[in-house]
Amino acid sequence: MKAIAYTRVSSDDQIKGTSLGTQLAEIKTYCAHHDLRIAGHFEDAGESAKTADRPGLIQALDACRKLKADLLVVHRLDRLSRNASDGLAIRAKLATHGCRLVSVSEPVSEEPAGQFLSTIMFAAAQFDNDIRSARSRSGMSATLLKGGWVWMAPDGFKQARRPDGLPVLEISHQDAPKLTALLTTYASGSSSLEATIRGFHAIGFDRVKASTIFRQPIYGGIIRTKLSKVDIQAAFPGFITPELWYKLESRYAVDKRQPRRDKPSADFPLTLCACSVCGSRLKGSNARSATGRLYAYYRCPGGHVNLKAGDLDAAVCEALGGLAYLAGKLKTAVELAVAHLQSRAKDKAKAETKREKEAAALRVKLATLAERYIEGDIDKPTYRNLQTKYNTALAGIQAEGLQSDNSLEMLGQACEIVERFKSIRAVWDNMDAEHKKKLLQTIGKPVIYDVQNKKVELGSDQFCIDGSRVLEASDKVALPRRVELRLLG
Repeated sequence: MKAIAYTRVSSDDQIKGTSLGTQLAEIKTYCAHHDLRIAGHFEDAGESAKTADRPGLIQALDACRKLKADLLVVHRLDRLSRNASDGLAIRAKLATHGCRLVSVSEPVSEEPAGQFLSTIMFAAAQFDNDIRSARSRSGMSATLLKGGWVWMAPDGFKQARRPDGLPVLEISHQDAPKLTALLTTYASGSSSLEATIRGFHAIGFDRVKASTIFRQPIYGGIIRTKLSKVDIQAAFPGFITPELWYKLESRYAVDKRQPRRDKPSADFPLTLCACSVCGSRLKGSNARSATGRLYAYYRCPGGHVNLKAGDLDAAVCEALGGLAYLAGKLKTAVELAVAHLQSRAKDKAKAETKREKEAAALRVKLATLAERYIEGDIDKPTYRNLQTKYNTALAGIQAEGLQSDNSLEMLGQACEIVERFKSIRAVWDNMDAEHKKKLLQTIGKPVIYDVQNKKVELGSDQFCIDGSRVLEASDKVALPRRVELRLLG
């Protein structure tokens, strides 16, 4: 018989002397005594039995299925699981593959008494585990209430112990004064969130660690945990005082809700334009108004252009109204398609009339044929042959008439397109951001926004299509109230 061996240890088991080697040796002795062949051995070192999600256990169960093993042998049932429901589920899963669970140290069998005993032992292992967890939580709660620290040390701290044995933290960061100064200035409102995070980066905190600092009250000497409903004053100093930390939390809660500026988006097609004053491309950004409403706008990094997205979009569309030839070409193309579809519809109507006449003629022939057969003018074989011929021809005509033709549907869609393309405004409004970008690139004209007159002009001898400026330095003075935008190729 084939057997699969499974062993597991945790740190507590190794202290008690129940090592992986000891378990495997006893399993080998058991298998040799019962004439069993070990087809595979799997182990989990330092893994808890609270969950069944363990690499070694998963491999052992998979081997039992693939190798069609007869037994899964463990040293004790609590090596397999310390959760009663997991243990019973594993036993049931093994049974579906024709495999039996065996414990070297416990009398487990397939008899009702053995099954009952294994269930009790799984429950006892879970009970023991729950008792240990409760004692551990009780000990942690007692330590926390004294202001001690029971977890790993966060960045900037190191673990230590007081003379009375209470586990605490000590500040260990080499730039601790700088970190304290950054937290203090932000809590007092003297610096922005962005400037504070840049300061964290300067003293060695990456982006993830920097953002984590604002969510860990221990930096303010405060212990916050689910084991306690209230904040606990730590028995060791933080980087700032608890009073400053509460101010920092209040400010950070407001700052983190602010929308990010200059966030790239596909909804900003006019980022193809650039500011002629500073030479930078426009950026599409989102901002929140005083009433809390989110709106989009365009701006250049130099601050020369700052327009709501809807205003700039409407100005460009108004300027495009001068390009009537574009709408005309689109309309002409669709009208040609409409004419073609109308011609197809007429041809279809003629063909339908012709098919109806042919079908009517065939029905007359069938009636005449039946009369001649009844009167005895033709014999039966001739009647059958002619009847089959006429019926086949009639079926072919009917099938041809049933063939789908979406000409009328396409005609309706084309007419709708013509209505949509009556004006350049309609064309622009029916385009998504990507198509708007392509349209601006196709036009091949620079875009100039006149701030004073609040309108967009297309085309100027002052700019080249590649974005280079033709104006001389002296010419710039002649337009002090004008912000020119040029289209980037």
